[in-house]
Amino acid sequence: MTRTQQRRRCIWIGSAAGALLWLAALIIPAAIAGHITAEQPTTTPLQR
Repeated sequence: MTRTQQRRRCIWIGSAAGALLWLAALIIPAAIAGHITAEQPTTTPLQR
């Protein structure tokens, strides 16, 4: 494997890892917020 191929692979792995980190940063807060908002309607009818 030549040095340019190694560099391309390293860049590709880095960009893929960066994309996964961005997806996690976007999905995890949305999942937490969705979980919190999904729990609220179940507690409000019981309080009446």
